[in-house]
Order: sequence, then structure tokens, then C-alpha cells
Amino acid sequence: MANYGYGQPLGYSREFTQQREATQLAEEQRLREQKAANDVARAEYLAGLEGQRAEQAKRAEQELDAELEPAKVARRRAWLIDHPGHGPSDFDKVWPLVREELVEERRQAQYDQTLAKMRASSDYRF
Repeated sequence: MANYGYGQPLGYSREFTQQREATQLAEEQRLREQKAANDVARAEYLAGLEGQRAEQAKRAEQELDAELEPAKVARRRAWLIDHPGHGPSDFDKVWPLVREELVEERRQAQYDQTLAKMRASSDYRF
């Protein structure tokens, strides 16, 4: 068998080589299209997840705010009594700091409660 072109193994015809290259190009194109479709689907899925996470975070914040509302009212009254020259709008500026403090107090209370339950159960040694 003769060599029909530079770089072709013996026994390969030019038509076979061209057909093989065309098949490879078509397969590469199909893979590129499949990858592009997968990338679009992945982006849509991740965007949906982000939307769900944002919605869950928003809902959790709203629930926390609803739970903290009585404490907010009590703290506002105490703060306005302690700061007679200021109004409710001034307390609203301070509220994010007070809110953080309340959230930390709740977290610590939950931790202490869990710790007490664990100690009472005798399953854990501290």
C-alpha cells in the first residue's frame, strides 16, 4: 500500500481521511453545542438557587423581625426615656446595633439552653 499524503498512515485513502476529519469536526461541533447548552442550563439552575436562597433569607429576616418586635418596642421606650432630647427617628438609626445585640443574646440563650439539656441528659461530659 502506498502513502497517499503527508502524515497519513499506509493504507488510508484521501477520501477516508477527509471523511474521518469531517466526522471529527462534526463531533467536536456537537460537543461544543452540548457544552454551551449545559452551561446555559447550569446558569439558569444556579440563578434559581440564588433566588430561592435570597427568598429564604428574606423570609427568615422577616420572621426574626416579627419575633424581635416586642423587644424593639421595649428597647425604644427605654432608649427614648434615657435620651430625652432624641426622637423615634434617632432610635431607628441606632436600631441595627441594638438588633445585633438582641440576636446575639438570643443565640447565647439558645446555646446555654442546649448545653443545659446536654448536661441533664448525661450523654455528654463537660
